[in-house]
Amino acid sequence: MVDILGIDGYNWGSPDPPLSWTTPAELFGSGLDELRGLGARLPILVTETASVEGHGPGHSKADRITQLFDYLTRQGDVLGVIWFQEHKERDWRVNSSPAAEAAYRHAVAALPRDG
Repeated sequence: MVDILGIDGYNWGSPDPPLSWTTPAELFGSGLDELRGLGARLPILVTETASVEGHGPGHSKADRITQLFDYLTRQGDVLGVIWFQEHKERDWRVNSSPAAEAAYRHAVAALPRDG
């Protein structure tokens, strides 16, 4: 039996194709549509995600974190997010900069609470 559907995605942030700065809608939109198309009407969990620090205008990791949580909260059927907290191929950590950590803390604190 399936209780939750999962999806993952990363914002690699490279200026070199095929890797590029990706908005949450670009990264998750079609995958969420596919999961919903299964007809199961199950909650969805982002089982793994992260972003690199960006370079240049519009490529702030802090802004990306805010956009991600705003986007996923608006979906209505996404019940949670698991952040990949590693410095591996790139620095995926949510606390890779003070601005990114502050954005994450603010986004989590603003999440709707049940009950």
